[in-house]
Amino acid sequence: MKKKIKAVIFDIDGSLIDSQAAVYYLFKDALRKFEEDGQTKKSEILELTGSSSKVWIKKLAPKIKKDKLEKMRRWVVFQYAENYLRKHATPMSYSTQVLKELKKNKIKLAIATNQTKKQAIVSLKVIKFDKFNTIVTADKVKNPKPDPEMLKLVLKRLRIKKDEIIFVGDSDSDVKAGKAIGIKTYILEHSYNKNLKANKIKSLKEVLKIVLY
Repeated sequence: MKKKIKAVIFDIDGSLIDSQAAVYYLFKDALRKFEEDGQTKKSEILELTGSSSKVWIKKLAPKIKKDKLEKMRRWVVFQYAENYLRKHATPMSYSTQVLKELKKNKIKLAIATNQTKKQAIVSLKVIKFDKFNTIVTADKVKNPKPDPEMLKLVLKRLRIKKDEIIFVGDSDSDVKAGKAIGIKTYILEHSYNKNLKANKIKSLKEVLKIVLY
């Protein structure tokens, strides 16, 4: 007999919101501002989707000095929430509809994101839905994804067993975090994750089939 799913954890970027344009312009402008490399290709930036800002910067600017890296990281974190998300992010198709339907059916909802709390607040305004049972952001844990610390914290807060919950993300970091803790993980398909080996869904509407039917 199929185990009843009682909760769903969602990543934000690439899962609930389409932030590709926001991420691309953010890091392109950051590299130019800090005189690293303003010619980085869009594909090189987006392939790092799911990484923390520090990892992103290290990969895009491998020769950057430690003090400059921290200045750039702070700029990226502030600007992403204040400007780029607001200007360029859009709701992922069916995101609000799916969340409302899950909530209506008494499914607990959680967020596990490498965004900061401030960024997550802006992102949830983009999808016009904030009725989550718990939200775990990168600035509230010691180790962000791909470490499973976020997912462990969600399980603890919701008091849910691993086989009663699924995780919906879009990146290798999400896959690794879910695998590390043993949570069934689904990846929303995008061009940048087409080669990622994972359980994939083409639309968020498929989450309703997995959980409710």
